[in-house]
Amino acid sequence: MKIAIIGASVNGLTCALLLKQCGIKVEVFESGQSLAQTDEMALGALIWPQGVDVLRFVLSREQLLGAGHPVASMDIHNAGGEPFYQVPVSQEECGDDAGEAFVFDRQRLLQILSESLGTGRIRYGMACEKITTVNNRSLVHFGDGCVQAFDLVINADNLHTLTDLFSANDTPTDTGMAVISGMTHFDHAMLSEQNSQMFLCENARLITYCVDRQSNKRYWSVIYQHNGQALWHKGDVVGQLAGVPAPLLEMINSTREGDTRQRVIRSLSNGKAWYRELNLSLGRQLKGELNQLGYGITVALENAFMLTRYLIDCNRQQLPGMLRRYQNKASFNAKVMLAMMDEMTDIFYQGDEYNIYREFKFQGGVSRYHTRQMKNTA
Repeated sequence: MKIAIIGASVNGLTCALLLKQCGIKVEVFESGQSLAQTDEMALGALIWPQGVDVLRFVLSREQLLGAGHPVASMDIHNAGGEPFYQVPVSQEECGDDAGEAFVFDRQRLLQILSESLGTGRIRYGMACEKITTVNNRSLVHFGDGCVQAFDLVINADNLHTLTDLFSANDTPTDTGMAVISGMTHFDHAMLSEQNSQMFLCENARLITYCVDRQSNKRYWSVIYQHNGQALWHKGDVVGQLAGVPAPLLEMINSTREGDTRQRVIRSLSNGKAWYRELNLSLGRQLKGELNQLGYGITVALENAFMLTRYLIDCNRQQLPGMLRRYQNKASFNAKVMLAMMDEMTDIFYQGDEYNIYREFKFQGGVSRYHTRQMKNTA
């Protein structure tokens, strides 16, 4: 079979490596002109244990440690910087290296995955503009006018694009939240080298973790409600977060403007279908919903591993049945991940009130991300 992967994302390149290991031919297409221009939503990546376990199939431990390091927990701090709770993200009972969550420098991880895939295996400057189905094959129409036919198209783009419409007949909607993220070299006693941290600011949430302990390279992101206004830039963040501990503002101020990203956080309105005709998505259901906490990328990596297993010895005639199995298992993976992340999500929305009402749980599933407002912590 002839298979296309749209998007040189972490999950897209991992899927390509898994398929390559099984002798399945695959082509990777990326709209950007290089890995540095891929439309990844964040500069860092928090990946939960089940996602890291998938990466272990294609990368050695030395390669993983070349892009990041294990973390045991997400440490929760109030607006004054005082820690009051920990949410475990690793599973120590697994023993050895299994059960480890990791934080990564996303660009470094992409580079290592690309090198493992081999030179010339990613076709850059190939933006997908349309997908049509003719004679049980998917025709991908690229921005340069080229049209290619595939037996299966895998959507691995980490941003909401036209590919979502083709792979799930769904379009993204604004969640009401936005994120600005950055990467800088910064160190302070308040900031942990070992774990990820969430600071519950009055009108935002700040997440940070160190991705390189030797150089003190650190990722940070600030998630806030945009209220239809212009997105925050670095200078806006410092003003909006006035009153938080000075080291956090110093960290943000130390970041070069070119090392920041701003995005509206979007989510697909339907959130149920994982494929349409001969086009499927690896992580489309969750990729706009608090990606900074590791939801989407972890589920997408799990799905990439599952898909690879399903495609072994699968021919064109068996694709419809394979896609139905993929739909069921991908939906299950998403539900399991939502349950694992339930506590961290509650803390994110409730703020430091969670310290008092620790037993409270929001009801409902994915829909809560569209309607729930963050509580101020003042």
